Amino acid sequence: MRIESRFCSSSKISVRKEALNTLLTWEKGKENLDYFTSQKFEFLPKELRGIYFEMVRGTVRHLGFLDYKLKSLVESDYFSLPSVIRNLLRLGAYQLEFMNFPKPSIVNSMVELSKTVGHSGTSALVNGVLRKLASKPEIFLPENQTEALSVLYSHPLWLVERWVKRFGAEQTEALMKWNNSIASLEVRVNSLRITTENFLKICDSKGIKALSGPFEGIVFLEDAGAVEKLPGYSEGFFWVQSFSAQLPVFLLHPRPGEKVLDMCAAPGGKSCQIAEFMQDEGEVLALDKVPDRMRKIEENRRRVGFRSIHPVLADAREAGEHFPEAFDSILLDVPCSSTGSLRRKVDVKWKKSISDLERHSILQLELLNSAALSLKPGGNMVYCTCSLEMEENESIIEQFLTVHPNFILKEPDSCLPNFLNELNTGTRGIGFTILPQKVHADGFFMALLGKN
Repeated sequence: MRIESRFCSSSKISVRKEALNTLLTWEKGKENLDYFTSQKFEFLPKELRGIYFEMVRGTVRHLGFLDYKLKSLVESDYFSLPSVIRNLLRLGAYQLEFMNFPKPSIVNSMVELSKTVGHSGTSALVNGVLRKLASKPEIFLPENQTEALSVLYSHPLWLVERWVKRFGAEQTEALMKWNNSIASLEVRVNSLRITTENFLKICDSKGIKALSGPFEGIVFLEDAGAVEKLPGYSEGFFWVQSFSAQLPVFLLHPRPGEKVLDMCAAPGGKSCQIAEFMQDEGEVLALDKVPDRMRKIEENRRRVGFRSIHPVLADAREAGEHFPEAFDSILLDVPCSSTGSLRRKVDVKWKKSISDLERHSILQLELLNSAALSLKPGGNMVYCTCSLEMEENESIIEQFLTVHPNFILKEPDSCLPNFLNELNTGTRGIGFTILPQKVHADGFFMALLGKN
């Protein structure tokens, strides 16, 4: 998305100040970036929301590249600068490098902003560095190819090294290019209330660009604005759910009348999809242990009108103890590193480290073992992540099957649509792997397990 320069003269300091405050709060590490942007979004004038959104998410998306360029222009130690100065420079650098504003106007606006949050020395530093950057100083990338890719595409080096070793440099570069592109809003249409065709007509009548996907119910929306303002939101015609996140329910294939457990259910998209597939006949137990996230499940359930969904506040690791062999089907979308969805979660790559993979894998196995106890004999469960890392995917399934001989890895039901097999880009024959650079969708892993 390119923001046109005509917006630069209107409230140019206020929107930048809101963006700066968001970056400062995010850097403290208490919440994810989406939380902060959503808090600010509704209070900003409509004409400034797009600018604010791009400034914040764009700065974080390209943080590594911006820091690398700025570091060469600051005479002192760049990373020892106060957070407010560092983020002033980042915000200004992002606008100079990626936004279509007049460069003198950007520099002047950031200098004026610096006067409201610092002293004269702050303004002088911001002015000097951004003027150098505006003159397009040459950037000298590291000689090492992997390090150069890490800088150029703003991904942490430890992750790029892993991907280059696994995918090769060319595929890794394609993956990072995809991650740095702007994601569309993807929703699932509630077929119990409206057809996809009619929903597309409603969007078209409101001037919203909406495209149907490769299977019934998935719709891609561009430049849609606030979700709550979309046509059909209050009527429960849709819920937000990405293309890849809808695939595990196809693999699970729940049927009307079944009792299904959604173990890590918030915000509730998959629970809604399960209920839809079951024609709202049966029971969907939606577990989550965080009260705020549980409220989100309840809000979604009420809005789309599914009576079969029953939100339950509980730790999914204890599901096997509380619900022994109680469910026909189980969906287990576990917490993970989210390396397959960096296009949407632009800040995740800066918050994770390689040690998180081991921490996640321990929790993932605990959840999978709990699910095994809750599944009825003859039942199916789907394990899935939005991770690309084998420690969280294939290795977990291998470990699980080793200690659970009464479970088998299953092929999808023959009545499922062919697109599942067509999307599979895995190489080890364990489950389904979706690689973003090959499928042009969020990365995902899923495996169908059956209990004998």
